[in-house]
Amino acid sequence: MEALKSFFVNYWAYARWYLIALGVFYLLMALVGRRPGKAFAMLILGIYVTMAAYFLSVREELGFALETSLGMVIIGGLALGALFYYFLFIRSE
Repeated sequence: MEALKSFFVNYWAYARWYLIALGVFYLLMALVGRRPGKAFAMLILGIYVTMAAYFLSVREELGFALETSLGMVIIGGLALGALFYYFLFIRSE
């Protein structure tokens, strides 16, 4: 549990300004642009990209090989894409 906590604390320190900018952009799109679905998709995608970049930069400290960490990032992206596809195209009909 402590390793997970330190991962997210260090992730926040790594991507703080990107995440704050994502939050501001989310609020602008959701409230001013009145596009809450697209704003949420942009927020999730931004979090995924920053977390993937952080994970790939600290993979050696966590004990993962390059192939394993790239596989985890790719599988996570495919799962995220499948969820977007399901909720945007299949469930909306």
